[in-house]
Amino acid sequence: MDYPIEHILGEDNSIIEFSSMEENRELALEMVQQAHRHIYIMSQDLEAHIYNSDDFEHALAQLAKESQHTHIHILLKNSEPAIKYGHRLINLAQRLSSKVKIHNPHEEHAEYNEAFLLVDDTAYIKRKLADRYEGVACFKALKEAGDLSTLFHEMWERSEPDSQLRRLTI
Repeated sequence: MDYPIEHILGEDNSIIEFSSMEENRELALEMVQQAHRHIYIMSQDLEAHIYNSDDFEHALAQLAKESQHTHIHILLKNSEPAIKYGHRLINLAQRLSSKVKIHNPHEEHAEYNEAFLLVDDTAYIKRKLADRYEGVACFKALKEAGDLSTLFHEMWERSEPDSQLRRLTI
């Protein structure tokens, strides 16, 4: 189900402050429904309250099927809760393994405690403390999104596929 779009990806450059899980979830869904190329997620445990919904999974699946050039990369510190409770994105990554990849950050990033969602190197949602729901979002912030993209790619290059997910696919 598509919700009414309040913010336009690549056009709305206002900084949106949020302080609740519900606001974070709505902003994330609104962003991914407008994605065209790629999505990067940095998460502690794949926050089920934000990312584990039919609508979010559907939006990611649509993006993954849209073009051979699209990809969804997720850096996930702890996959155990997501696996234990049957997170939809774990299942999506297994179904669309060439498009949706989940890695664990390298140990040098073990202390990194922020969470973010980055869409098309244009829009982002960022929480300074991964275990809290206060943060900021912007649907057009090329500098900030570029900085997050650089950080994500540096972390991704040193990351490894999640070994717990490999076991599930055997």
